Amino acid sequence: MSTSRFTAAGEVTVGMIEAIPTLERKSILLLRHANKLASSDEKTEFPPEIREVCMNQGQRFRILKLLDLIALNSRRPLMYHEPTCKCIGADENVFANLIRFSGDGNEDEALILASLIVRSSVIGQVTKEAAIISYLLDYNLSEYQSFSLSDNVAMKKTYLN
Repeated sequence: MSTSRFTAAGEVTVGMIEAIPTLERKSILLLRHANKLASSDEKTEFPPEIREVCMNQGQRFRILKLLDLIALNSRRPLMYHEPTCKCIGADENVFANLIRFSGDGNEDEALILASLIVRSSVIGQVTKEAAIISYLLDYNLSEYQSFSLSDNVAMKKTYLN
């Protein structure tokens, strides 16, 4: 008799959280704290890396919009590890890279990744929302500002209004 635990495809470990860039790490933390995003206004409920974006109501709304879109149109339930786990699951990796590629404007890669987790009818919408989240996470990185002031204004007009 085997005592090994069944592992769902999306929760298979594919990496370690400390080995990935900050944007991808923040994306995974958002996914892992999705339930708290919808139900908690306590600042201490969120890790310091995502606290600022989670406590801003407008930004929180945009994050929840993407997470809801994925949840309502997913091919199967999205799997994620516990909030403090040091491992990265396969679905978490896809989610983090979807946000990164969408934000980088790498549309082909973003569309491919989105097709792994949602139905084809919403892939374009998911990548658009993921680009917004990428911007919000990137914009809130105090140690990394890749956008000029004019880029920030253009992004806000395009995506946040």
